[in-house]
Amino acid sequence: MAEANPKYTVVAAKAFSLAEIFAASFERGLDGPVHFKVELSAPEGPSTAGGKQALQHIKLVPDGGGPATVIGSADTTRGVAEIRTFDHVAALYAQRFRGTQIPVEPARFNELAQALTNFFKSMNMKVSFAELAEGPLAGRQSQAPAVASTEGTASRWLLLVLGAVVGLAVVVAAYVFIFLR
Repeated sequence: MAEANPKYTVVAAKAFSLAEIFAASFERGLDGPVHFKVELSAPEGPSTAGGKQALQHIKLVPDGGGPATVIGSADTTRGVAEIRTFDHVAALYAQRFRGTQIPVEPARFNELAQALTNFFKSMNMKVSFAELAEGPLAGRQSQAPAVASTEGTASRWLLLVLGAVVGLAVVVAAYVFIFLR
């Protein structure tokens, strides 16, 4: 019988917790011509191969289904997050969907990018932006503006506690479902 509560490695648990906190923080999604869910991928199993598979993708997923659009990534082992600029995302989308424009308003995307920046900084992660370079779609990075290190301390703890409570609730629900059914 498979184990009901697999033991996660420290790296996988950290990445999984970040994904849970992210989900709670961005549950509203992104409004526009098409409503998108904003998701951060979670590890697929209890280990990330020593952090080698710890990269988590930030995705826009259209309501009602459809292909996801990757707009950035986070790496808890290195403590960094990268957010693609609107121009970068729009160019990749057009390349992927044969010239189709991404159904996202630039102003809304930029608001989301700022919210993502604030979120990852509150998690003590460094944030950079992948801009569209001239020529091939190779991104180059630029640093986000510096912020005082004390910014977001209270909200960071609140999010960590919220994540721990959500995680505990999931474990209890699984236990009840599996063993007390």
